[in-house]
Amino acid sequence: MSSRPTVRLIAAVARNGVMGKGGKLPWSIPEDWSHFLAAVKGGTCISGRRCYEELGQAMPGSDLHIVLSKQKDLHCPDAVLRDSLPEAMKVAHERGGDIWILGGTEVYRQSFELADEFWATHVHADVEGDVYFPDGWQEHFPTEVSRRRSQDEQYSYDFVVYRRDTPADSGVQ
Repeated sequence: MSSRPTVRLIAAVARNGVMGKGGKLPWSIPEDWSHFLAAVKGGTCISGRRCYEELGQAMPGSDLHIVLSKQKDLHCPDAVLRDSLPEAMKVAHERGGDIWILGGTEVYRQSFELADEFWATHVHADVEGDVYFPDGWQEHFPTEVSRRRSQDEQYSYDFVVYRRDTPADSGVQ
């Protein structure tokens, strides 16, 4: 009997909740990008259409990238297209291995009940943006498991892993 895959949210979020601006990250933090790539390597990634379009391709290093979109004619040759998070989770669970939720806002919000952990990069700055991480995540992931502080020439930030206190509902029946 195989164990259930671990489902994780992963995001970099500014102090004021911003995580995007004009279809891009509002900062360039090479250490965060390296951390992100290393974390999701070999896993199944699930993202919304805009997140996929921002990347311009399936998540590098992932085993499978599932894009959520109602657009049936969306061109994503290197990813699997599904029209709902439950359908994406079904594909991901069939695939096995860790599952990473990459965003955007509504995908994160829908994933709060399904995820076991939230891997956050807290950027210690208020930045301008138009995409925000959803409020309420703290009630789903109240336990801080680890924290590592770092900084570069522009920003200081913490890599933090949060976990829920009770098992998540994986969303698969």
